[in-house]
Formats: sequence, structure tokens, C-alpha cells
Amino acid sequence: MVGLAVTGGLAVASGIALVQYVETTLERSTPEGLLQAYTNQLTADSHRDQVINSREQDGALHPMHELHSFVMSGLSNGEWATAENGLIEFERVSQGVIEELAGRGDLQRTDALAGHYFKTPIQEYLPRITAQAIEDGESDLARQAVQSIERITETGLKCYYPLIISSATSGLSRIIREAPDGEDGDSIRRRCLRVYSNLLTTVVEYPYSKDVFTLLSLYSSQFRKLLIRDREPWVYRHELEEFFRRSIGPAHKQTVGQYGQYISELDVDWHNRTQSMDAEGIAPYNMLFTYRRYSLEVIGYILNYYSRNEEWPLSPGVLRETWSNMLSDAISANTGRYSQAVCRWYIDLAYLICQAGDGNIGDWAVRLEKIEDYHDSAEMVDDAFDEALEKGMTAAFEGKGGIYRLLQTQDHFSIR
Repeated sequence: MVGLAVTGGLAVASGIALVQYVETTLERSTPEGLLQAYTNQLTADSHRDQVINSREQDGALHPMHELHSFVMSGLSNGEWATAENGLIEFERVSQGVIEELAGRGDLQRTDALAGHYFKTPIQEYLPRITAQAIEDGESDLARQAVQSIERITETGLKCYYPLIISSATSGLSRIIREAPDGEDGDSIRRRCLRVYSNLLTTVVEYPYSKDVFTLLSLYSSQFRKLLIRDREPWVYRHELEEFFRRSIGPAHKQTVGQYGQYISELDVDWHNRTQSMDAEGIAPYNMLFTYRRYSLEVIGYILNYYSRNEEWPLSPGVLRETWSNMLSDAISANTGRYSQAVCRWYIDLAYLICQAGDGNIGDWAVRLEKIEDYHDSAEMVDDAFDEALEKGMTAAFEGKGGIYRLLQTQDHFSIR
């Protein structure tokens, strides 16, 4: 009887093991099962080890390559649900690894590997998935891939991992560059520009002035490449409005509001950069010059478009609104001499826009009068006008590389 009991027990145990084996095998025989089995194996440790191998050994692949291949296989086989599930896991796993690595302190700039953890996935894999989805007519999946870049990057920023910005901007630029002509291509380019805008409003909340520079540099350059094509003026009008209203304006407000006292105490010439970007403790200084530089660059592209086509790709009223708000925000934050510098730039910009063909100098004057009255800043505005009459346009507008000089040549705006 004992032998029978033992035998019966073994049979039951074997039966359970067989059932588990069959269930596991069947589970892994489906795309979703394989996906789940693979993602369950991915940890921060395995991710780090595989990134090291991919850099040290020829032929070794990045740990996210399998997920990339899974999505691409789903697309090539017309299995849209499979591709979508793979993309969801791609995003989820990336965010989880970032959070785990950040918790261990492995995402610091001093870590030689930190810049490589997500460089390949964001610069190569997600743009490749986007391009394939567009080619297959799956515009929703293409937008989802772009959204994954945004969400993964935002997770990185929240985990104090600013190095991810460089990868994100490069990946977005690649998608914009490789997107086809036509509505599908225009749609994905617009989506990428919106991600640039969203990321800027996130990154300015952190003291990463170099990364603000990187982001705005590539963001603004997209408008150079798009406007030089001389498409209909409405094609990217909404995205240009977002650049000024949702990006430059709010970013500037955030910086002057947060660092107003520091800015007011700086003994600098606000019309000319005199401090190195690498100097310590001057993040607000760097960011303010960055906002001005790339705001004026995009205005230059707009003015050049107007000179070629005699149509505005963006209403001059948006520029007037943005820059008057920047002036008002600078005064409200008690930024001292910086406020007068912004007033000078507003005066120079009004002159340039009206000279180009807007003609509504009265609207610019009325806006300035309202700011003057609201902030009781007549003396500051008068000083700015006196300085303008005495010295002419500031270097940002007329000096070497200034917007007024750039308007004299079309070659500066050609696509490289």
C-alpha cells in the first residue's frame, strides 16, 4: 500500500509538472507569450551587462534589440496588434529600467555608460519603427512610436537623467528628416515638433542649461529645414505658434520667475554674451541667452520665408504677443537691467518686423504702452528708447551673426 501511495504521489507530481511544462510551452509558442517571457527576464542588471557587451564585442546587440525586432516582425507580417503590444512593452521596460538604474545612482554624467543606455533604442530603433509603420500605412503606430520617445525621455528627466535629451532630439530629428512627402509625413513631422515643445517645458524645470541648449538648437533647426521648402504658409503655422507660445514664452517665464533675484544681481552686458557656457553656477544666464538666440533664429527663418514668398508662415501678432509677454514677465520678476535689455530687443524686433512688411507699428506701440502702464515702468521704457536712438540696433539683431545681417543672404538658410 505504501508503494502504491508513493507511486501515486509521484504520478500526481509528474502530472503537475507535465501540465506546467505544456502550459509554459504553449504560452511561449504565441507572440504574446514570447514577448512576456523575454520582458520578464529584463532587469537593470541584465540591461547594463548587455550594453557593456554591445560596446565591447563585435556583433553583440543592444538589450532592447529583441523588442525592436518583435515590433518590426509584427509590422512586416501585418500583425498590427502584436506590433502595438511590442511597442507598449518597449516603452514600459525602458521606463522601468531607467527608474531602477536611477535608484542605484547609475545614471550620473560621471558614469561612462550613462549616455549609452538608451542611445540606440531612441536614436535608431524607435525612428526605424516609425518609418516602417508609416510605410505600412499604420499612422497610429507611427504616432505611438514618437509618443514612446517622449514618455521615455520624460521619465529620464524626472529621474534626473538629462543625458537622454541628446538621444531624444537626435531620434526626433531623424524621424522628421526621413518622413516621406505627403500628409502622412507632414503629420508625423508635426507630432515630432510637438514633442520637442513638450520636452522643453519639462527640461526647463531642472537646472540643465546645456540640455536646454541642445534641445532648442535641434528644435529650432527643424524650422529652417522645413521653411526653406517654401510650402504653403499654413502647413507648419500651428507648430510655429507652439514654438513661441508654448515653448519660448513659458520657458522664459519659468526661468525669470525662478531666478529673478539672481538675474537682477548679475553684473553683465545683456546684449553680448560674456560668460562661458561651461562656467559654474550660471545656468539661468545660459538659458536666457539660449531662449533669445533660438527665438531670433526662428524669426529669421520666418522673415526669409516672407521675403521669398510675400506671405507670413506665422502671424507677426504671435511674435508681438510672445515678446511683450517676455518683457512683462521679466519686469514682474524684478530682473533689473535684464528687463531693460528685453525692452530693447522688443523695440528692435518691432522695427525689423514692420520694415519687412507687417506695417502695424501702432500695434507694437500699443502693446508696449500697456506694459508700461501696468508695471509703472515708464522710466525703464524711456531709457530703452534713448539707448536705441543713441546706439542703434543691438548686436543680437545687427552684429556679426545677428538676425538683420542674416536676412541679407539666403545661403545661410540652405539645407545642408
